[in-house]
Amino acid sequence: MRNEVMRNEVWIVADCKTYGGIESHLLQLMLGLKALKISVRLVLVAEYSPPSPLVEKVKRHQLEYSYISQLASGNIGLQGLRYAVTKYQPILLHSHGYKASILCKLTRLLTGLPQISTYHAGETPKGKVWIYDFIDRFSTFLSSRSFAVSKPIQDKLWGKSIRFNNFVSCVDLEVGNTNRIAFVGRLSEEKAPERFLALANQFPSQEFDCFGAGPLLDKLKSLKPSNLSLHGHVSDPERIWNKTKIVVICSKFEGLPMVALEAMSKKCIVVCTAVGDLPSLIENGENGFIGNSKALPQLLNQALELNEEELKTLQNKAFNTVFKHYSPHVIVPKVVQQYQKAIGQGDSQFENL
Repeated sequence: MRNEVMRNEVWIVADCKTYGGIESHLLQLMLGLKALKISVRLVLVAEYSPPSPLVEKVKRHQLEYSYISQLASGNIGLQGLRYAVTKYQPILLHSHGYKASILCKLTRLLTGLPQISTYHAGETPKGKVWIYDFIDRFSTFLSSRSFAVSKPIQDKLWGKSIRFNNFVSCVDLEVGNTNRIAFVGRLSEEKAPERFLALANQFPSQEFDCFGAGPLLDKLKSLKPSNLSLHGHVSDPERIWNKTKIVVICSKFEGLPMVALEAMSKKCIVVCTAVGDLPSLIENGENGFIGNSKALPQLLNQALELNEEELKTLQNKAFNTVFKHYSPHVIVPKVVQQYQKAIGQGDSQFENL
């Protein structure tokens, strides 16, 4: 537990083991709240060994974090969170992921503390996770507010919700000199990494990099061509971007993927399938390339054939799209407005807004 826990903090509650889109969103949200001078703390449901890479990033940015067990004298789960809320009196709980969301909703019922859930995942999980996911979506009405990061995700919730764009910070940096093509994400059915493998087969003179782990990894290993490198899970995606020219998102289902926003904010070209909210982000041929799965080879070829001037123009348009519509300075104040409504207008913590 870092530093003394203060009253009137916003607690961002999550269950984080690896580092992916949700964890990237959490970091951006916390940095955005801190920039607005709002006290914020990451509260982790469980402590894993090794710790989630998010913990190191939170420490690096001098943000506050704690585990429920640390806040609750060793207690965990619902008992632990209820104990911690009663003892430290945060101003609001903002949960991410089905486990944290269910836990925080029950805590709200027991304590009356305002609670918000953000829904990030739109795919339908399998097995036991399906049950938890169903309970989380069915109980949307128990939250003070519910946020969804895309229209398809919003449509699957059983109750009223507010749609907010995902967001990433934008720093206008010099683009690296590279021609490499990357897939960045979980190697699972909904992400369709086999389509990326097919592209590598169709473009044998290009270098393809696959960053991610998941249930389809072994299958990809057995089928991959020599121009496709499998790098496994990367805990720090920042080191990917300056080595990448094109990011391919070949998913069967998406919300609004953080990888698309992160790639565009780093002036990488996005080539993607028209799923989730990607059609609202990408204008084909203007700030990226988008179409159905069968069009991916054609779209990739168009991206590779851009001359230097066309490439620079597209990269700048991609960056400006994210800066104007998907950056923290645009989205986080709107989130805070919903915090105000959840806790009651005029609370002293938010008077500066």
